[in-house]
Amino acid sequence: ETILAAKNAALYYVRKINPNKNPRVIVLNDGKAAKKDNWKEVAKLCKDAGIYHVARETNEGFKAGNINNGLKLFPSGDPKNTIDCFFDSDFSSKEEFLVEILKPLKDKGVDFVQSPQRYKNLNTWVAKAAGAHQIFFFDYICPAKAYDNALFLCGTNYAIRREALLATGGVDNRFVTEDYATSIRLHLLVKKGVFLPKVLALGLAPMNLKEYFNQQTRWCKGCLDANGLYLKELLFGPLNLRQKFHYFLSTI
Repeated sequence: ETILAAKNAALYYVRKINPNKNPRVIVLNDGKAAKKDNWKEVAKLCKDAGIYHVARETNEGFKAGNINNGLKLFPSGDPKNTIDCFFDSDFSSKEEFLVEILKPLKDKGVDFVQSPQRYKNLNTWVAKAAGAHQIFFFDYICPAKAYDNALFLCGTNYAIRREALLATGGVDNRFVTEDYATSIRLHLLVKKGVFLPKVLALGLAPMNLKEYFNQQTRWCKGCLDANGLYLKELLFGPLNLRQKFHYFLSTI
């Protein structure tokens, strides 16, 4: 569903906006490196759908390393005007995703755009609670962070200029929250992110308490670890007081 939705969003963009552009849909599949039995099924699905498929032999850096590997395999001759969009495998874009997410990037001063996360499988009380949590974060906290240019990437449903990613040296692969750590790098380089308050993709919520606490613990640990490693830069780097406040508030 994720793969076909991304392809549909690319085709919709071609029809509605620019018939001379052909956005590439690339699946970065770490199933082979993780020795998953079904990685070949994903490869076949990509072949049948006519899209690119990448399967690494090893999985250094996990998700961040997988993304960085994809960036190397698909270089750009014009990084400033090349936009990369990312989806986790449990999120599926709406057909208008590309059309909408690219609008703020018409401003050359904008480096990345984050859109909300919403869950579609609200079948248990845990899933409903997790969904409410996401609504609060994306409807209220993210716009406030964006107002002070302190919005951090949230792992999926976002678009970023290739030039900005290359300036950071690629996605930071030292943390489980590679998105948060990479955002620190972006802001230290005085890059600008904006929040687009339109739901452009739907995903899967944790269905029970174990899944929920695993998710929240991973996010919490990753952000704390990143703040710890970047503490000197966060305190004495080029960030303004509001940005510093947002980053430290994010780990409370």
